Amino acid sequence: MRLMPPELQWVVKSCAPGHIRPARKHDAAQLVRMAGGFKRDALLQSADLTSYNIANGTKVVSQRSTVAIGDAVLRNDRNADIALKSGDVLTIHQITGWMTSALQSPIEGEVAHPAAMAFSRASGLVQY
Repeated sequence: MRLMPPELQWVVKSCAPGHIRPARKHDAAQLVRMAGGFKRDALLQSADLTSYNIANGTKVVSQRSTVAIGDAVLRNDRNADIALKSGDVLTIHQITGWMTSALQSPIEGEVAHPAAMAFSRASGLVQY
């Protein structure tokens, strides 16, 4: 059996993906900062932290908790933060409807009023 070195890994839409081999203990806020911070589409109210443990050497047991990630990172709220351990998965969600608002195209050239037009599934073109 080969033991893997401790590693924290994140693959979330609202931060740059990556991994580190921690030299010391980290918390969720530090992990987000190391990933380069939040993207504009990050849902800051809460994030999910899933921890995995091996029970009796026979099965994997997971535990999910909620982290007030915006408070932990942006307000340095230690009560909102949580310590991480090797194998933890931090999921920062994307704001609902973000992809819909991103579907836009500039209307330029020989037009009376150049603008960015958004495509909405419900209503077709919407002017911004």
